[in-house]
Amino acid sequence: MTDKKIYSAFISSNFESLRDERNIVIKNLLDFRILPIAMEHFTVSTSGEFSDIEALIDDSDFFILLLGARYGSCDANGVSWTEREYLYAKKKKKPILAIICDELAANLRKSAEELDNDALKQIEFNNRIGFAREAGKEFTIETIVKL
Repeated sequence: MTDKKIYSAFISSNFESLRDERNIVIKNLLDFRILPIAMEHFTVSTSGEFSDIEALIDDSDFFILLLGARYGSCDANGVSWTEREYLYAKKKKKPILAIICDELAANLRKSAEELDNDALKQIEFNNRIGFAREAGKEFTIETIVKL
């Protein structure tokens, strides 16, 4: 019997607004026999410390960031949990795949006056990343994950 490595990917996103996109990523990872690690599948300690999330990212082989319209809930410093996860994965030099989902892509085409503060913060976060791939009708999330 040969030893086969089972790869894993930590999936980071605003949970509420990107459920469908997360499910697409999870299905495609499983098709490739890659274990998806998503926070909805784990219980974080009641202390609410970020160290539980750090441990899951540490154990992952790579990091998938889904960017939607919402920046999301923030810690005491005003940084979203999704951005904290991304910054930690970047610090740990994890291979990162960032995907711009439809709702953020639409917001990127709007003027600042048309957007609320949360959407503007998400656009600023996206701009700091600088390398995300935009999903759409011809370049779907499934296509991006399979690359």
